[in-house]
Amino acid sequence: MGRIIKVRPHPFGDRIWLADVEIGRDYQPQIVWGGVPLVYEGDLVPVAPPGSWLPQGKMRRRRYRGEVSEGMLCSLAELGWDPSVTDRVALLDERAGLTPGESLDSRASDWPSIVRYAGYLSNSSSDIVYQLDRQYREGACVMRIAVVTGNPKPSSRTHDVAIAVARTLGATPPDVVVDLAEYAPSLFDASGPELSRLMASVAAADVAVFASPTYKASFTGMLRHSLTGTAATGWREPWRCR
Repeated sequence: MGRIIKVRPHPFGDRIWLADVEIGRDYQPQIVWGGVPLVYEGDLVPVAPPGSWLPQGKMRRRRYRGEVSEGMLCSLAELGWDPSVTDRVALLDERAGLTPGESLDSRASDWPSIVRYAGYLSNSSSDIVYQLDRQYREGACVMRIAVVTGNPKPSSRTHDVAIAVARTLGATPPDVVVDLAEYAPSLFDASGPELSRLMASVAAADVAVFASPTYKASFTGMLRHSLTGTAATGWREPWRCR
């Protein structure tokens, strides 16, 4: 694995970039990469230098549109970890204690523990996560994050997962937390001001994480009511930074 030192556009290609990568040796190889533009300086990424082996074969030094590539920045599919994620370089989590030059050969069994956004990486669902991450890291916005949990049981595992997702997005605890089970007696009370106030705070956030156990491919009635009933006031366009 390696750490990105510098990223720049490929001079002769669209949606192709060049990266200088620290891989724990005396030189920083240049690698050509493409796909979703989500790699930044300082990121930890899987690197397959020339001579290494991937499921599709042995890596070699190659040239892409006039620029030398000393290996590959790998997606989860290229590593053989998740065949559904083919169009983006995997981003590794520095909190897992990884260091440049470390081999990932033994991590195939526990890869979700070292990959950022491991639970949200299917090609069909992860773009919004990466867009938020990109805006946050570029300083385009300081995200105010809210969490709403619709499990009928208070302090549930569903609630814990929602908090964890919010911390992943913002790197800090969420600003607003609503565990609807704690407000069950007043949830259907049109005159109850407290829940309406809380949901107005959720509506004012930049990002809201809604979590619910599923039953027959649907979410709970209390979460549905919070989104459509008397408490659901002031909703605005989601996923938008002020």
